[in-house]
Amino acid sequence: VVKDGNLDFSELEQAVEQACNLPVYIGNAISLFAMASINYAEHYGQPVNQVFLHAGPVFHIAVIQNNQLVNGFQRYTHVVERFCVHPNGKPLDGYPNGSVKAELSKQSMVEDVATIYGKDETPALYALTEGDMEAVSLPLLLTAWDQGDLALESLVKHYLDMLCCLLINVLQAYFAQKVYLHNFGFNERHLEQIRQHMASIAGEAEADRIALSAIEERYHVWLLLCHSARLFYEGRHDGAQPQHQVDRVIIILNQKTGKTLFFLFFFNFLFFCHEHLQAVQRYAIIGTVRKEEEKSAFCRKNASFCINWQYVT
Repeated sequence: VVKDGNLDFSELEQAVEQACNLPVYIGNAISLFAMASINYAEHYGQPVNQVFLHAGPVFHIAVIQNNQLVNGFQRYTHVVERFCVHPNGKPLDGYPNGSVKAELSKQSMVEDVATIYGKDETPALYALTEGDMEAVSLPLLLTAWDQGDLALESLVKHYLDMLCCLLINVLQAYFAQKVYLHNFGFNERHLEQIRQHMASIAGEAEADRIALSAIEERYHVWLLLCHSARLFYEGRHDGAQPQHQVDRVIIILNQKTGKTLFFLFFFNFLFFCHEHLQAVQRYAIIGTVRKEEEKSAFCRKNASFCINWQYVT
């Protein structure tokens, strides 16, 4: 339902939690990725405040305060596109001048690079993009600059200035302990470059609060399952004692998920928490696998992972 302009899943969550006797989170992908990014072991017993930033054709943000998703970010995750990162910068209809949408979009980056891009002018970037200027991205700019494309220095620093401005703003505005960058395409070297730039602006403490999201595109489903396992085994979202006596795990997949993916996700989930399987008495599997013999064959091949597996249609 929609309450006060916000999506509200509380009644459904409560009903499923009562039926399953497990914590349940329902929401859009960005908000659930934000919840999955909480490191309960690191913050055990302490309230968690953090920000989750997603990059793509549309930028998204979700905010966790005191271990709970701020409700407005169930619906308005794209609000971050209106944040200003370059005062009186590039105009874009419907947005403040110098907004995230205007300054950090791929199209803006391609336009900026066009003035200096070339096989002779930016050889490293030219090679990384295979001569296709439309393939330019901030990670490739950072790599090319690292490889010696000095012509990119002022442009790269400009983009780092704007990115760090965004990160400082969200860290301060939401009292966040961490900001997680998701789908930006950054690797550990890029993170080091970003942190170095942040340190030069705001100090080492602020730089250390930047992190990369562990949730990659191809692992979205099973990583959410794994992070859910961490919630059960390493500590509850409310700071209570770790739940080492979980007696059932329920995995729900829709009809479109094929049986191969079903087994892949389930196997990875069990592999992640195999050290704790002695505490798990039952699995309820609700999904697409219809034939009992298929389930039995999987269990025979992976006997150590299939303890009292109950299949539910």
